[in-house]
Amino acid sequence: MKKENIIKEIIRNKTFIIGFVIFTSIVIVAVFAGKIAPFYYDEMNISDALTAPGDKYMFGTDQYGRDIFSRIIYGTRITLKVGIIVVSIECFIGVILGLIAGYFGGNTDKIVSFITDMTWSMPPIIMALAIVTMLGPSLNNVIIAIAVVSWAQFTRIVRVKTQSIKNLHFIEAA
Repeated sequence: MKKENIIKEIIRNKTFIIGFVIFTSIVIVAVFAGKIAPFYYDEMNISDALTAPGDKYMFGTDQYGRDIFSRIIYGTRITLKVGIIVVSIECFIGVILGLIAGYFGGNTDKIVSFITDMTWSMPPIIMALAIVTMLGPSLNNVIIAIAVVSWAQFTRIVRVKTQSIKNLHFIEAA
């Protein structure tokens, strides 16, 4: 397929365009948070505590007088960091286990599939909260907890794809 055809297909796909615009705008907001946010995220003005939205504070303030809009803008950095790291860890774990299960099959496949099914059988929010409770509250522990409870989907996809490719004629011929 030519490069021009790929670009035309992408432009026709409205879902992709909407997702791309949303993702790009989040990245831009995260990168330029210091320029966009009117206040620093932890700047406190006790005299302005619980101020309603208005000219000075677009979304109002919290009980410590911190600007909620600025906190949301700076929060995109954390959100983007967590999302990218979590998906990288999930992908790493899921691809390795999926390849092992799909390639070797037999008892190895049964064990990996059992562990994957066990992970999927528990509600992810409750499982993540339990992990964070055991490890303690920190951003790194939240990242670990989310990644540990959500790698199974990658494992399933890679396992099935590996099984289908492993039985093709060109693989057997090699």
